[in-house]
Amino acid sequence: MQSGEKPSVEQSATAVELIRGLAREASVETKPELKEAKLQQAGELASNMAVRATEAGQFNQYFATLVKESPEGALYYAERAARRKTPDTGLTADLRKQVFESAVK
Repeated sequence: MQSGEKPSVEQSATAVELIRGLAREASVETKPELKEAKLQQAGELASNMAVRATEAGQFNQYFATLVKESPEGALYYAERAARRKTPDTGLTADLRKQVFESAVK
C-alpha cells in the first residue's frame, strides 16, 4: 500500500490480524530480542493504520458536516434517498432544483 493511500476493508482486516498475530507470537517468545522485534513490527503497523484511520475519520466527519449543513448536502441526501427508491433514475432535474433552492433559503 502506498503512503497516503486509503486502506481497503480487506487490507484493514489483514493488518488487524497481523498485529494480533505478532502480539501473540511476542507473548510466547522466549528470546528477548525476537520478542522486541515482533512487538516493534506490531507497533509500526498499528501506528501506520492509526494515521490512515484518522485521515479517513476526518474525511467522514467533514462529509457528515457537509451533508447536515449545506445546500449541497441537502441535495446529496435527497439524491441518495431517491436512488434507494428508484436506483436507475434518482431525482428529476426539477426536484434537484427545488431541493437545492429550498436549502439555500
